[in-house]
Amino acid sequence: MFAIVTDPIDPRVLRESILDPAAGGFCSFEGWVRNHHQGRAVHSLEYEAYRALAEKEGNRIVHEAREKFEILHARCHHRVGSLAIGERGV
Repeated sequence: MFAIVTDPIDPRVLRESILDPAAGGFCSFEGWVRNHHQGRAVHSLEYEAYRALAEKEGNRIVHEAREKFEILHARCHHRVGSLAIGERGV
């Protein structure tokens, strides 16, 4: 499942939602807002998305990965809105 979200992302909640005794492992990626980009200071980021298209394409990619790599469960969330330094965007 791929979702565009506005609330902070809690990786523990996502992990718990896909725990399965049939699975042999768990892998996670988190992307945070950092304080610089190409030598320039960054104070915050503003993420926007066309939700319907982003979720459609995101779900297509997740489905493709699940089939190709025999993944039992997957959860991918991407935030929109204004994010401060250190906040999770992905």
